[in-house]
Amino acid sequence: MVHKFGLKPPFLVKIDVQGGEYHVLSGGPKTLMNQITILSEFWPYGLSQSGINPLHLIDMMTERGFTVFNLGGRANIREKLVRFIELGNENPAVSTDLIFRNF
Repeated sequence: MVHKFGLKPPFLVKIDVQGGEYHVLSGGPKTLMNQITILSEFWPYGLSQSGINPLHLIDMMTERGFTVFNLGGRANIREKLVRFIELGNENPAVSTDLIFRNF
């Protein structure tokens, strides 16, 4: 829609779609090519229920040039996310927010 209507691209996006984050983010490649910060819910159970391995969200964003941060500002947290996903598989209430930045 940004490109269709000639709008300025967003610099910050908040996404919380109950496990549909992968589908939302995979559907906006042109917008994601701009310098952007994305604050996104990360709910392993919800992602799994929508047919997505939660690590595929992290991999997709990394492949598109994004760095993944926790809310404390720490980057390169993949190992911790693997453990977090394991906890999420045991308890559907486990979720957090992540920051994706591509600049």
